[in-house]
Amino acid sequence: MVMQTPRKPELTINDYPHEIAKLRTAIARLDREVASLEYAIARIDLSIENTIASNRELKNDTQRRAKRGELRGFHPELRTYQEQLTRAREKRTRKEIQLEMLRNAFSVAKLKLRHEIASMVLDRDVDLAMDLALAA
Repeated sequence: MVMQTPRKPELTINDYPHEIAKLRTAIARLDREVASLEYAIARIDLSIENTIASNRELKNDTQRRAKRGELRGFHPELRTYQEQLTRAREKRTRKEIQLEMLRNAFSVAKLKLRHEIASMVLDRDVDLAMDLALAA
């Protein structure tokens, strides 16, 4: 998987907090989706465990493990939920990376703004000092 670096040169210093909030909201939605899928998978696993526990024909752990694998392999929704869970986790990871990159870009933008302000103040102070020196 190749990670693309998000480029948003059109963002101003005031846009960053909103964009960061949007990404955090997307991550929260993905967290809920992941939790929901994990719960669905756990319900299926519990159902399989109950089926195995109530089957008196299974005499030992080897038979129970084999039956568990068989039931998991043939469950119609389990694979779908597992694939959805994997995709949701990957998407969440990508959003988390984008969030960190956006936070870093915001920090850089703030530093650049501070540098510009400091340069303007320094230039003004130098001009003022020159004016005072010439007046003296």
